[in-house]
Amino acid sequence: MIDGKQIQTTLPQSYGFNEGCLSLAQARAENERIQNLAKIGVDFRDLAKENQEKKASTKD
Repeated sequence: MIDGKQIQTTLPQSYGFNEGCLSLAQARAENERIQNLAKIGVDFRDLAKENQEKKASTKD
């Protein structure tokens, strides 16, 4: 829950046996990370946007 609202989302990357996909263990770990962030009130989508902005600003 973020701000008292339950949010459903998909993992940022697909999982499976194909190249470029997360393994099941990696997908579970990513899910756990996202849930732990939500427990402390951090929306992982906002965190991902901030990280992308930081990467973009350091490339300039």
